[in-house]
Amino acid sequence: MNDSSKFQKGFNIGDIVLCLYPGYWQIVSFERCFADSHCTYAKAGEEISSKANLKLLFKEDFSSPPVKGTQKSCSLDMCSLVKEQVIKEKLAQKCNEIENITQFLGVISKNRYSNENVKLSISQIRYAIGVFARWIDFRLLNNQGSPSSADIDHSALLERMLSGKKPLEHAPPKKFSYPWYELADGEKIKINSSFEKVVEKDDGEVSVAGGGPFKWHSKEEGILVYPPSGEKFLLKGGYIQKIQNEESRVGG
Repeated sequence: MNDSSKFQKGFNIGDIVLCLYPGYWQIVSFERCFADSHCTYAKAGEEISSKANLKLLFKEDFSSPPVKGTQKSCSLDMCSLVKEQVIKEKLAQKCNEIENITQFLGVISKNRYSNENVKLSISQIRYAIGVFARWIDFRLLNNQGSPSSADIDHSALLERMLSGKKPLEHAPPKKFSYPWYELADGEKIKINSSFEKVVEKDDGEVSVAGGGPFKWHSKEEGILVYPPSGEKFLLKGGYIQKIQNEESRVGG
């Protein structure tokens, strides 16, 4: 090994690397770096490091760069070799996403939720695909696995995200087995006393208009708590509403 090769840190011309700049870069040459008179850890003129002259091969999304022959220089200390196994894992992940998106496009093409004469624009289709991909990521992050067609058909969260709303930090209370998003979003919900009841069970669970299950935090003040998240709700005057802070009260 010659004196300069030790600063190349095992890199070779032609290697594909990640560096300070976004995308995937190929090393085209090395440039030796020498200490100047202001250097405090080496003598002036002594070789101290190397940097790589790089050519952009692909953007972060693996598409071709907009400008052919884009070149940069970067210290080898800030470069890391792109490993084949990592790219294979990314490919497998993308293939799985494509399979799920293909399933979703099948749902769209059947127009299960719209009139057969209604067609989506290109921008609407792209928006729907983007939302669907984020929904898949959310499921995987929460260990829910890849969805079945039934999961897609009946997902209240997917419907929420398609409407432009974000997933909540905590899962909301349920109403008749479906997420009660209106309540979790802070809406003031009227309880129709003629057919919507407040039911207290022997084990302390409280159901409000088929929603919950809650428990009393303070029955005297009409404050309920949803145990899975710890969020509190005020039941007062025929309404239920999420307590955003301790000063927030329905009708207060």
